[in-house]
Amino acid sequence: MRKANVNLNKLSSRITVKESDLFENVRGKFDLIIFDPPFRWFEPRDIWERSSADKEYRTLGLFFEKAEKYLNDKGRILMAFGTSGDIVYFKHLIRKYGFRRRQILKESRVGWTYFTYRLTR
Repeated sequence: MRKANVNLNKLSSRITVKESDLFENVRGKFDLIIFDPPFRWFEPRDIWERSSADKEYRTLGLFFEKAEKYLNDKGRILMAFGTSGDIVYFKHLIRKYGFRRRQILKESRVGWTYFTYRLTR
């Protein structure tokens, strides 16, 4: 969520926007983390593919490894993923790191299905 959207919707008193390379510039704990990860498992060929390609899901794995450190006790994560990526591996990471998953959105486009999940401890 971009800061301009927060301001436009008059939510700046309730939402803090942190832009970072994963958790690099993040300090503290949060009630909500929104993460739209790269969903392809190969090395990006150029700067444009960096938003959708993550070699061997390194960033995705690192997110799950560190996410708990940044969540308040009752914090939650909203995360999108789809069948154009390795959804089985994605669900494996959710289980491996002890999160519970609840599907809150499902959308089909061009032969793929995309989901948004709420993850909690």
